[in-house]
Amino acid sequence: MAAEYLPVRAVTLRAGYGLQVGSSGVNALSSEGLSLGASFDGLSERVGLDVAYTSFGDLKSTVGVALRA
Repeated sequence: MAAEYLPVRAVTLRAGYGLQVGSSGVNALSSEGLSLGASFDGLSERVGLDVAYTSFGDLKSTVGVALRA
């Protein structure tokens, strides 16, 4: 399940929640749980920034940052 919200033209906010259904084993790479993200456009005419957080169970969580040109 996921949602995306655009409060202003240059900002996009994302949230999601993953749930593994019908699996009896433990998967260390499963992305069950909360995921959050944001995109910022308009830092200049051609540059944008993406930020994401994902929970990965036994691997704890990750934060990713990407600069787009």
